Amino acid sequence: MQREVYPALLLFPAERKTSVSYEGDMAVADVIKFMAVHGSSSQHLTNEKGILWTLAEKSSKSHSKDVLPSTVRKDAPVGKGKYHEVLLKNRTPRRSVDFSDIKSHASKDFHETIPNVLVGSTLVATEKLAMPPFDKSMVLIVKANKNTGFQGLIYNKLIKWESLDDLEKGFELLKEAPLSFGGPLIRRGAPFVALTRRLIKDQLPEVASGIYFLDQKATLHEIEELKSGNQSIADYWFFYGYASWGWDQLYEEIAGGAWYISMDNMGQLEWPGSHV
Repeated sequence: MQREVYPALLLFPAERKTSVSYEGDMAVADVIKFMAVHGSSSQHLTNEKGILWTLAEKSSKSHSKDVLPSTVRKDAPVGKGKYHEVLLKNRTPRRSVDFSDIKSHASKDFHETIPNVLVGSTLVATEKLAMPPFDKSMVLIVKANKNTGFQGLIYNKLIKWESLDDLEKGFELLKEAPLSFGGPLIRRGAPFVALTRRLIKDQLPEVASGIYFLDQKATLHEIEELKSGNQSIADYWFFYGYASWGWDQLYEEIAGGAWYISMDNMGQLEWPGSHV
């Protein structure tokens, strides 16, 4: 009698006909490493050791399917002052992606027809992104690199500092600054990134006129400076989490109509009020 052995995990990478079997240890770290090596646009699984969070607006109970791609429109208008408050939910989102839709709409030469996504560009979510965390989102691109992909901040979804139950002691002074839900990637021990209107070091990336991006490390340093009373809290805008895409991944989503690219507010970014 012949014994058949089945793999514990099968990975079906996008646009490949054959699956990749995994027979290693079932530890989460090993599985994630396997997915990052063999999957498509999954380098952020190992680069960003974070957790996923979701958010929900008070009146939103949408259960629509989260679809990525359809057609591209340039310079979609971005209205100013359209900030709204959202609520955070401590659960992992179930993301349902129709890869056949991506293949049928996103051609190999999509880079030739789509405007370049640059630092300072704004992504505006279309009706195809009907589920949290990206529904009705406006995302400021703060990093753009062909090798590492894109990072962005959802800037139109303000949240209350009081909604963060795990906020450490001594951080009360941060409550005088605006806080937004920046995206679903939240790094343990360093959940915040920030924008500042104060030039700290020449190497800080300028993402809008007179506005600079602080990554997790730089944000932690500035928080310590704020706690010591050396800086003004009015010059900071904090973000809980951020968004990240592989280089081709974002262009595929744009080609499929998930995002509009707006250049209207490049160089300008409306700073929200100090309180939600």
